[in-house]
Parts: sequence; structure tokens; C-alpha cells
Amino acid sequence: MSLTITRLTNADREFYPVMGPFLANRDVVKFVGDKIWDDPGKTWFVAREGSDVVGFVAVTELKKRTLAESLYLADADRTDAAAALVAQAVREFGHDRHLEVTVKRENAPAYTGNGFAEIGPVGKHFLKLARAATVTRGTR
Repeated sequence: MSLTITRLTNADREFYPVMGPFLANRDVVKFVGDKIWDDPGKTWFVAREGSDVVGFVAVTELKKRTLAESLYLADADRTDAAAALVAQAVREFGHDRHLEVTVKRENAPAYTGNGFAEIGPVGKHFLKLARAATVTRGTR
């Protein structure tokens, strides 16, 4: 079965049936390293094989920065899905603004493989990474 990635926000009718089981889920919190929130303005990329959710990542555009966050995989060994999710986030949000993420060390390769560079450690288990925008304002 092939991997498909769909884009959702909490305003989409499909959002809560798909993402609801993952919100406030202890296994998700453990994998991500923090709670995940269904904030307005957050865009979610959800990887599925058939109807099964393989994983997801979110992007939030703030006034001064854009955050990639909440990378989750149902199977931690699905690094292909992690890389595909981050690649989709970069395609859709990485052109005009820099992207930033704080991520568990073991999940950093999904980001570094998509052009993120390590900024530094955040505590013992996390890394801060950033990816420069691919175009500068006024040239697009």
C-alpha cells in the first residue's frame, strides 16, 4: 500500500475523526516529547496507508517565525514516513520563511535530511533545528 499525505486544519470536517484519537494520547505525548494541541491556524500533514494513520507533523505560522512541530509516527521505524512528512511541510512552508523545530534527538534525521541544520541542544533529549527559506522576500 502506498503512503499518501493529506493536509488538514482543525476547521476541516475530517480533522477530529482523523486526529482526535491522537490528541491527549499518552503514547503520542511520549513519542513527541510534549502534548499536541489543535490550535487554530495550525496545518497538519497526515501520512496514511489506506485508512491507517502512519504519522503526522504540524506547521504553525507565527508573526516572526514558522514552527514545524508534533512529528509523530505510529511505528518509530517508519523513517520513510517521517522524511516524507517533513518534506511536505518544507514544500508548503519552507520557501518564504525560515522553519524552526525543537525535536527529540532520535527524530532529528527526518529534519536534517530535509535541509534543517542543528542550532543546539535543548536540555538532554531535544535539539533545536532551523532551515533557511529557499527564496527571499521580493524575489518570488
